[in-house]
Formats: sequence, structure tokens, C-alpha cells
Amino acid sequence: MQKRVILIIMVITFLLGCHNKEELSNDTAQGDILGQIDNQPVTEKAFQAYLTYKRIMIKDEKQRKRILDKYIERLSIASVISKEDIPGMDVIMAEINDKRTEILIHRYFHSFLNQNVTDRHVKEYYQLHVAEYEEQKARVSHILIRTNPKMNEQERQAKWTTIREAYSYVNTGRNFEDMARKYSEDKASAKKGGDLGWITKGSINKLFSKTVFELQEGAISKPFETNFGIHIVKLIEGPKTIRKPFRNVKSDIRMLLRKQAKQKEMNRLLKKLKQ
Repeated sequence: MQKRVILIIMVITFLLGCHNKEELSNDTAQGDILGQIDNQPVTEKAFQAYLTYKRIMIKDEKQRKRILDKYIERLSIASVISKEDIPGMDVIMAEINDKRTEILIHRYFHSFLNQNVTDRHVKEYYQLHVAEYEEQKARVSHILIRTNPKMNEQERQAKWTTIREAYSYVNTGRNFEDMARKYSEDKASAKKGGDLGWITKGSINKLFSKTVFELQEGAISKPFETNFGIHIVKLIEGPKTIRKPFRNVKSDIRMLLRKQAKQKEMNRLLKKLKQ
């Protein structure tokens, strides 16, 4: 298995490093010939591309010669091996071609998206779609008497009797926070006088959200039931329109723009196939 992996790497190196005859002719016209493999020139341009890919910084001529010798040796071995009668060569070639296609597509879109989705594009999108990054929030307290679908009618009516009792007290001026501590079965918020903190419109139960955001600041709702139980809510503060800062959404915007740009470019490339 290890030998097969080495073989594949060497053949990939040969195929991707040497290109085809036309490419090599172009390279020869643009750079010095460093050696030959099967009468095909190994050019300075190809070697420099290899160094860039491997992120190798040449410090002196001695190091350059050592790396160049190893580079040509690997290409030469790959060239020889590619002519051997290797079992399963068609599968190996399919793997090489698939890897080449994968690298080509990946590198192309990496470069394309970096050029076409910049910080400026992201900022402009935010400015043009700022309403999408605004949300309404309100600070709310509630008194909750829990119910569940398994309750019989008598048990349910007992719950409603309790919530109506609590409502009558707050509706006649009793302190809402004190009544929440006394009656609410939401123990976490009851300890804070029923305070749920700031909630976002539409992020919770539809009826709960609708009731909250129709109240005036300081107002108290009539009892109403959701899947959590029976509530009385008090709007402590708000509603307020809060805008998400650019720094919090720029990554999401960049991802969206890159997805859109990639799809558009993919469609363009596919369209060229039909021309």
C-alpha cells in the first residue's frame, strides 16, 4: 500500500509538473532549460512554480542545486514508472485525473472568490441591506402557570383559577415582581421577579411574541395560554429596534456573497460548455 501511494505521488508530480508538449514549448520560450526528461525540457519556469507550490525559499546556490537535482530525479523516476506495466494502471490514472480536477477547480475558485468578494463588497452589502440586520427587542417579565396536554379539564380549570387570582392582584396595583415570585412556576425567572430579560421579536412562541410587542411600555397583558402554560406578561422596556453591528455579521455576509459568486461563476463556466 505504501509503495502504491509513493507511486501515485510520483506520477502526479510528473503529470502536473511536466505539463504537455505545448505547455513545455511555451515554458521553454519564457525560461532557461534546466534539463531533459524523455526529450522534454525541464524549464526554469516549471522549477520556480514547484518552489512556490512547496513554499521553498532558496538561500544559496548549493541549496538550489540540491533541490533541483532532487526535483529532476523525481520527475525522471515518475517518467520511467509511467511506462511500466503496472497492475490497475487505469484505476491509478483515474485517481490522478480526479485529483488534478479537484486541485484545478479548488485553486480556480479560491483565486476567483478572493478577487470578487472583498472587504469592500462585504461592507457595501451590509450598508445596502441594513434592514435585514435589524431586529426588535423588548424587556419582558412574566408570571407562568404551567399546563400540559395530559391534564384533565378539572386540573386545567384549577390552573386558570390560579392565574386569574394572580392577574386580579397585579391588575389592582399589587407589585408585579412580588406576584411573580409568589405565583410563577417558572422558577428561574420567578427569582428575578419574573424578568425574562430582552427577547427578540419572532424568536419565541408566536402568540407570546405577538402579545409582548403589542403592549405599551409598563403595560400588563391579560392571561393567555401557549404550549408552555398560561402567562401574564409585563413589558418592562421597549420595544426597541436593535441593529446587529457589522463586525458580528460580516462573516455571514462574506459566506453568502462567496456562495452567490461561486454559483454565478459556475453557471458561466457551464454555459461555455454549450457554446
